[in-house]
Amino acid sequence: MGANFQKQFKSKKLTTLFKRLCSQNQEKKFNVLWKKLDEHTKKQAAELRSRGVNVEDEEPIAMENVGVDGPNVRRRPGRLIKSFSEWIEHEPKEKWALLHDEGGARYGIMTTNLAEVYNWVLRASRSMPLVGIVEFYIYRTTQYFRERYPKAEKVFKDHRLIYGQKFFEYMDKANKKAAGHRVRNMGVAEHRFEVLCRDKGRRGGNHERHVQECVLYNNHCVCSCHKPRLYHRPCTHVIAACQEAGGLNAHMFVSPYYMKDAIYHTWKSEIYGFAMAGNFTSIPDGAPDFIPNPHPDMKQQIGRRKTRRIRNNMDDAEAGPRVVICSRCNEFGHSYKKCKSTGQGTVSNIPETGSSRQVIMRTNDFNHSVAMDAATDRKHRSYFSAVLGCLLGQFRARVPMETMVLDPRWVPRLRASGLLPLARLVEGERPRFSYDFSLLATLVDRWRPETHTLHLTVGEMAPTLQDVSYLLGLPLRGDAMGPTDVGQGWRDDLLDRFGRVQRRSTAQAYREFAPTHTGGPPKWWILQFKADDIRVGATEYEVARHLEAYVLWLMGWVMFCSSAGSFVPKHLLPFARYVADGPLEAIPQFSWGSAVLAATYRGLCTSCLKSSGAEPIFGGCPLLLQLWVHERFQIGRPAIVHSPYEAYIVNDVDGPTMGSLWCDRRFAYAHVQTRKSYPDFVGQFDVLRDDEVRWEPYSVEAVGSRAPEGLSPLCVRDAEYWRTRSPLVFDIYVEEHAVHRVLRQLDLFQEIVVPRSLLPPHVHRFTRQGQSVGQLWAPRLAEFMAKWTTALDHVVLEGRPHDDAAWGHFLRWYLPRTRVRVLSTPQELPRRTPSVTDSYPTQRDQLPRR
Repeated sequence: MGANFQKQFKSKKLTTLFKRLCSQNQEKKFNVLWKKLDEHTKKQAAELRSRGVNVEDEEPIAMENVGVDGPNVRRRPGRLIKSFSEWIEHEPKEKWALLHDEGGARYGIMTTNLAEVYNWVLRASRSMPLVGIVEFYIYRTTQYFRERYPKAEKVFKDHRLIYGQKFFEYMDKANKKAAGHRVRNMGVAEHRFEVLCRDKGRRGGNHERHVQECVLYNNHCVCSCHKPRLYHRPCTHVIAACQEAGGLNAHMFVSPYYMKDAIYHTWKSEIYGFAMAGNFTSIPDGAPDFIPNPHPDMKQQIGRRKTRRIRNNMDDAEAGPRVVICSRCNEFGHSYKKCKSTGQGTVSNIPETGSSRQVIMRTNDFNHSVAMDAATDRKHRSYFSAVLGCLLGQFRARVPMETMVLDPRWVPRLRASGLLPLARLVEGERPRFSYDFSLLATLVDRWRPETHTLHLTVGEMAPTLQDVSYLLGLPLRGDAMGPTDVGQGWRDDLLDRFGRVQRRSTAQAYREFAPTHTGGPPKWWILQFKADDIRVGATEYEVARHLEAYVLWLMGWVMFCSSAGSFVPKHLLPFARYVADGPLEAIPQFSWGSAVLAATYRGLCTSCLKSSGAEPIFGGCPLLLQLWVHERFQIGRPAIVHSPYEAYIVNDVDGPTMGSLWCDRRFAYAHVQTRKSYPDFVGQFDVLRDDEVRWEPYSVEAVGSRAPEGLSPLCVRDAEYWRTRSPLVFDIYVEEHAVHRVLRQLDLFQEIVVPRSLLPPHVHRFTRQGQSVGQLWAPRLAEFMAKWTTALDHVVLEGRPHDDAAWGHFLRWYLPRTRVRVLSTPQELPRRTPSVTDSYPTQRDQLPRR
């Protein structure tokens, strides 16, 4: 719980205070500490929200249900917890607070460390066969008891001793402390006493008087400090009260488990072997013969052994040690509290993972890199990997784990809104798309937020509006998807609309989501309105509600994935309502394609600065990014059938896209083909050559061979938007469309472009995290939403075709000014003697998802 508390509030002082609360035995002090924690955690939570988003920090994760929650309990998400009381409200106090220990069952032990003393018995047995391991455990346990029994027997035979040595030491200290207490007899028929504790040496006039109350019975005692109940031994207050009561013996209140008889009977138990029953070494006929591993490395050496477990993306240790960065001078190795620099060209030591040597770098060394910002680069994943030698892992995304079937009655509205081609890509009748998060993480390492492009060995590349049109078939013409200010009554309105819907009789009982879901409707609630659940004879209103739920699912888990994987953000509710309830002839037209690209850009800009050991979450549209990779690169590309599309209606919006090839057909991989392996993909992109890139995947020949009868008209309808420089807008995200830096993807002449953003820096940092509920975003982004209406006035006017000689000149300027390789190359390679037992390394860091 201490680790979970630290993740939630990110304060070591508050974590220490929480541990004090857990081990507190007095109710008065427990309440004071609780109140103090509440006050400080509220301030800490408010401060964390005011900081905005720190991409290096993990998102707060609320504690999970361990099986004690009632049916009506709804836990708050971690990001909505604002105080300690909200964080701990559903956790039973008897599970974590010593004060509320039922019957003193813990005896004051708050951790599981007591069981760790037995670990040494299990050492040096991992290279043995199964029978040998069992026999080894029996003999070592017997030795363990034989070594402790003589000591226990010596104490047992000493008639001067009643308890063990540790308990006598405790009673000696307690008697000395009890001598300083003042006791007043307050009982009439009972042995009731008030014990005034000795002042702890405070200076000045602010002295505190601590008074405890004790009651002595024949066979037990009660004290307001609760130590006799929790530890089953008399406290100093009880000892002082016994002396005041006429010299009563305080040992009468000691638990028998502290007595020497209990210690003796613990270690005198006998352990019997199994050798008389047989050796269990004979092998049945036809059974395999297993032998111990004779390799010398399997033998236990001096010191702690090096782990040989196969690492995967679940290991937090893959990210290396925590790197401290000074916020004043932007140097490594110290914090701002110990900074001795003025922040101009100072030298600092940068720790390198896996090596004792230190790399010395100066901040001014980055001035030659006009393609990278020094402050941003120090937080970039490629810096931690290439310079510091850290081993980074893959990402995960909140992608759909299910498919949704389209109801024929939805098609007219999806066609009119422009969402039909994308809906066909993820339709339930097709196989569920297989995401390769290791491949996506490799691209994230090369994304530069300064230029909004991927920095590769072959030049700058990026998904553009052209890719969105050809791969997803989303329209670019229309209003920008800016922020929508949803009122606080959105939940009541939503449940009121859907509460009147009658579903199929075989569907599960309808459930409403609790008011604690303040971020938006949860996914499980949306899935109650699938197309399969529409009843026979449903009204137009009921069909519209099922369509609204489908559009929410499409936006929340396909188009605009976010870290909130359990619900769809509430600011998307109006857009789904427009599609479901707007007039069919006048459904509002939105630029879905530019919004998807803006969300993907923001996801890349945020993810490339996440270097924590935990598996970070990628936002945006992972489907767009993976389709773009498959079209352009052979790295990670699966083997599929490349036959032309089947016959379909020509010139209909409900036609295929270039991405239909990868979504409609099942993936296959050759036996020796690398897949879902982040380290291998990183190495392959580090040596990427120009002839391994498909620079023109949407040429007339490529489209004709794949779709002889043509693509959906939406794939080429908005071609005039492909070269616009207008900012892309989605919700409060405003991203630059740096198409002028990747003109070769359009088969045009590429000039040398110095990074210079058209957006103010603070606009790119807009986030909803940590903002008040009533924050009005629409007026703040009205300027950028208006710019999209004039997007055709800000296009790149370049008519010269691509030239290889000019491109070579560009690469000679570009390559020395950026980082295109992510793998770290150590100066001194480790030397070892090869062995015949060495095998070919295989890696697959992405675990299969169910």
